[in-house]
Amino acid sequence: MSVFQHILVPTDGSDLSLRAVAAAAEWARATGARVTVFHVASAALPFYRGVRPTPVWARDPAPEVLPEPPLDAAQRVLEAAGVQATWQMAQGEQPWQLIVEAAESLGCDLVFMASHGRHGLDAWLLGSETRKVLTHCRVPVLVYR
Repeated sequence: MSVFQHILVPTDGSDLSLRAVAAAAEWARATGARVTVFHVASAALPFYRGVRPTPVWARDPAPEVLPEPPLDAAQRVLEAAGVQATWQMAQGEQPWQLIVEAAESLGCDLVFMASHGRHGLDAWLLGSETRKVLTHCRVPVLVYR
C-alpha cells in the first residue's frame, strides 16, 4: 500500500509531459494509486467541449497539420500502460494556479509533473509553472525530468 493514493498528473501534451504521464502510470500501477490527468487550456483558445474533448480548432484543418490533443495523447500513453484515469480540464492563463487548485479540490495527495528544466534568463522570462506549483502547493510534488 502506497502513501499516495490519488495522483494528479498535469499535461501540456509535450513529449516531456507525456513521458511524465508514462512514469506516473508506472508508479500508479505499482502502488495501486488512482490517477487524474489534468490539462489547462489557454483562455485565448476556444474552450474544449465535453469530458474527453476535441478542440473546436481541430475540426477543419487536415489532421496531419494539428498536434494530438493533450488529453488524447495522455490517454493513449495510459492505455498502453494498462492504467485507467479520470480527466479534468480548466481554462485560464495561470496553469500553476489551476494545478494547485485542482490538486487540493480533488483531494490528490501527490502532483506528478514534468519540468522543462529552463534555467537562467529563459526561466526568469518565461517563468516556470513547475516552480510555481512547488512554491504554492500544499500537496507533495514529484518533478519528473
